[in-house]
Amino acid sequence: GKQSLRDILEGSGVNAIPFSFHWKVDVGGSKATVRLGAPYSRYSGRDGMLKACDWSSPFSLDSIGGDRPLTLWADGFSVDIVVRVALGEGVLRRTRMVTLLPRYVVTNNMPQPVELCQVMAEGAAPLRLAEFEMQVLKWQDESSHRSVCVRLLPDEAKGHEDWHWQWSGAVSAETVGYSPLKVRAKRRREGGDLVAANIMIHTAMQGPVTFLTIHEQRENAALEVHNSSAFVTACFRQANVPRELEEKAAPCGVWPYCWDYPHALPILQMRYEIESEEVGGREYNMDR
Repeated sequence: GKQSLRDILEGSGVNAIPFSFHWKVDVGGSKATVRLGAPYSRYSGRDGMLKACDWSSPFSLDSIGGDRPLTLWADGFSVDIVVRVALGEGVLRRTRMVTLLPRYVVTNNMPQPVELCQVMAEGAAPLRLAEFEMQVLKWQDESSHRSVCVRLLPDEAKGHEDWHWQWSGAVSAETVGYSPLKVRAKRRREGGDLVAANIMIHTAMQGPVTFLTIHEQRENAALEVHNSSAFVTACFRQANVPRELEEKAAPCGVWPYCWDYPHALPILQMRYEIESEEVGGREYNMDR
């Protein structure tokens, strides 16, 4: 049957396909190209119709070792892949083994569905991931950076309320590490309280493949605000975030905080209130 992406990346159930050249062409050594097959296609403006996807740029089969990045195009999106050429083992020691791997893979470890979209292409069809689903990351804008934004979806089967989640700030798919991130909702609770979720995107490399894992923020928050005062309320927000979206730590309270824009300057704007009257404030650069 059809293998899952997880099985393929773990190397289980993958069958090699023999390949040989039909004729000899002097193109500077043994070279090949690849493209996305059916059901994917690409619109041809010249012919005014959908046609087979374009072939990739050629890659050499003579270069053993190393990874060659390629981009494959389809109608409305592209996929980054990596081509790895190695020699086989045993009776296949003279055979070149060509492996095609996705360059970016995203996994949803949230307890609800999420949508992922390339930054500056939020109007295109987003990538939807069910709970614990893994997919290859697709790019909608050929010219934009490899950065993504995420938003939450309600799980109707679990009775989740639809808060109309907005797109988050940008997270680079090329920056390895943990990115604490805040996702905000358009709706508010009764009484006007904000609805926001602190999540984490963990970007890690395993060989040539970059894995982005979205999960709940249980630890490694960007920071924690400890309010040791017995009567002062601390109000805070990231620079460039509207004041009406600030969060508060009550007297003697602790409040975990994630950035709206994790790749922007980590400037925290603080205000101090006593009985709803502002008594001071300042900015803090959290990198210093």
